[in-house]
Amino acid sequence: MSLAVILVLLIACANVANLMLARGASRAREMAIRMAVGASRIQLVRQLLTESVLLALAGGALGIVLAMWFGDSLRNFYPTLDFQTTDLEYDSRLDPRLFPFTILISLAAAVIFGLIPALRASKVDQASAMKGETRSFHVGRIRIGSGNLLVMGQVALSCVLLICGGLFLRSMQFASSVDPGFYRTGITMFGVNLDLQGYDQARGLVFERTLISRLRSIPGVDAAAVAFPLPLDAYQNPISVYPEGYVPRSAQESNLTGRSTVSPGYFETMGTQIVAGRAIDDRDTASSTPVAVVNETMARRYWQSSDGAIGRRFSTKPGGPEYQVIGVAKNGKYFTFGEPATPYVFTALTQFHEGQVTVLVRSKANADTLVPLLRAQVSALDPALPMFGVRNMPQFLNRTVSTYQAGASLVGTFAITALLLAAVGIYGVLHFIVARRTREIGIRMALGARYAQVLQMVLSRSLLFVTAGILIGVGLTLSLSRLTGSILAGVSGTDPLTICAVLLVFCLIVIIASAVPARRAARVDPIQALRQA
Repeated sequence: MSLAVILVLLIACANVANLMLARGASRAREMAIRMAVGASRIQLVRQLLTESVLLALAGGALGIVLAMWFGDSLRNFYPTLDFQTTDLEYDSRLDPRLFPFTILISLAAAVIFGLIPALRASKVDQASAMKGETRSFHVGRIRIGSGNLLVMGQVALSCVLLICGGLFLRSMQFASSVDPGFYRTGITMFGVNLDLQGYDQARGLVFERTLISRLRSIPGVDAAAVAFPLPLDAYQNPISVYPEGYVPRSAQESNLTGRSTVSPGYFETMGTQIVAGRAIDDRDTASSTPVAVVNETMARRYWQSSDGAIGRRFSTKPGGPEYQVIGVAKNGKYFTFGEPATPYVFTALTQFHEGQVTVLVRSKANADTLVPLLRAQVSALDPALPMFGVRNMPQFLNRTVSTYQAGASLVGTFAITALLLAAVGIYGVLHFIVARRTREIGIRMALGARYAQVLQMVLSRSLLFVTAGILIGVGLTLSLSRLTGSILAGVSGTDPLTICAVLLVFCLIVIIASAVPARRAARVDPIQALRQA
């Protein structure tokens, strides 16, 4: 997001610099008069830079005020976690260090982007300026001036932001519809931390078994289970696995995998399909052989197939206890929606106990009706035990989906802002060019140039530099594709559909921004234009 903010700042600065170039050209006679009465070029530059600094500081102050107003809206993007009251404390207040930083950035922008317009405005031909003459434009060849370079830069950076915004939007759509490997609806969950009440493993297992039994007895509840951490949870902590007899293909091969510790009934409650073997059930006790269910990716990586994994063993540390694979679960998403096929393992809660767990209840009943019944069952077992993070499955998934939603919303907002700034910049530059070339256009029309020819002359100049800017922007986006692709889901950083759609929208906006000054140029009255000489 910091990169998006910087790009918008650069686009805004380029826009202001372009306007200052145009304003400086219109003040040529004023500068010539000042120099004629004794002002030096340094004094003129100092005056123009002072104006730039005041403008930048006013913009920075307005930005701080807007940030204070809209700061609380960022809370909409914060996820809800199981144990949020003990794990996280959100604070959206502005850091006081941002105030001097904003002033410093404003001053730097004023100096960097105000210096060239100031130098250009202070370098005038006194004789021509005093007569009210303007510099002639070259005819028959393209002159790349500062204003055109700034327009190219604006267009390029705007393209980068628009394409990134489109990619995040595609990622959000993918994250909202992809199959995570379990039910996306119909599950209510909450967290309990038995360690807070001093439960040991034996008491904890009895409490969890009794709670699951009570929850299953509630009318309308189809299944209940306990697990920690859940796939796509914020508490994921990968472990190393050492399959029996497996020889790594290379020294760089990773043996890390995600793990969830689950109770009997977990796969039925979550709707995670077992494709081979069996699920963890009541046969898997603390005194029985440690067991595990692995996913399809882990089965194929270490044992070539799902059926081949059944009965195989692995440990989580060299020489440590071995787990026997009793089942293979269908692949799902475990860390992010954008991850590739990732190994994952489920172990039995009765054999690897967790005091901090998430309780899962699958029911067609309304959550508002169900939650009081869940609280009553927990209180009946331990009135002093608090429930954390009560929510349904869509709210749980929002933690992961909100990453892409935030990206799409924030980058999209920046991209639209950048597009509007670029359109205003293009319009401003073309408007200035038309104003400067009014006499030339009048002469062309007096000599027989038609409406369409004048329109083409102005538009071709605009589209030339816009096209160059678009090509640069697409090139920058493709060069950043590896970085952007790592944070996207279901779409690559070079997605051609997104790039083509964004460029189509961008070209449409550019044509609209260019059409107004172009039509104004084509409607110039030759007689009135020649009288301006």
